[in-house]
Amino acid sequence: MRTHREIIETNGGSTRVAEDLFVVLPAGRWETAQALANTVAAWKRSDSIPSEYWAAIADLDMATLEELAAAAEAKRFPERAEAREEGAFA
Repeated sequence: MRTHREIIETNGGSTRVAEDLFVVLPAGRWETAQALANTVAAWKRSDSIPSEYWAAIADLDMATLEELAAAAEAKRFPERAEAREEGAFA
C-alpha cells in the first residue's frame, strides 16, 4: 500500500500532480496552477491528501479511492495497518 506521499511522488511529484488536478478541478477553485502546486507540496509534506480531492485523483488514475482511504486510515490508525499487514484481518 502506498502512502499519500508516495502517491504524489509516483505520479510525478507535487508540481505534476497539481498541473493534472488544475485541469480537472472546477474553475475558480484555484487561481493558478502554482498556488495548487504549493498546496500539493504541503499535502506531500504532511502525507495527507484531503478527501475532497480523492475523486479527481482517482479520475486521473493516480490512485484508487480504496488506496487513498487505506492510506488515510493507516496514518490515523497505524496499529490497524500493522495488523492488516500481518494478516489479522484476512
